[in-house]
Amino acid sequence: MAEQTVDMHVQQVRANGHAIVGLTDEASAMARSLLSAVVDAAENVGNDRLGTALGRYHDTWLSPLAGLAHDVDALGQDIAGSAVDVTTADAAAARCGQRVVSCSESLVGRLNGGPAL
Repeated sequence: MAEQTVDMHVQQVRANGHAIVGLTDEASAMARSLLSAVVDAAENVGNDRLGTALGRYHDTWLSPLAGLAHDVDALGQDIAGSAVDVTTADAAAARCGQRVVSCSESLVGRLNGGPAL
């Protein structure tokens, strides 16, 4: 079986996740700015049909853009959390490996000290 490893720079991944979380306010401001521009355009376009179309455009994008900041925050939290998960898994694997080594050493000791088969 081929050796399988994961090489992750945990501190950098965690820092990048927190940096993405830091973009949450910027994403929220961008969404508000876009929606505000659409409302302004709808109010000032001077054409009822175009104003109505811009209003529908605003309504279409209101929910997705409102969720943008939440999604950016969730992405950053997930990335930062993955670094913690890898660290936890690494520690668990080391403990498991140590138990296997201890059991193997114990078995070898018993086999070496026991009667020949």
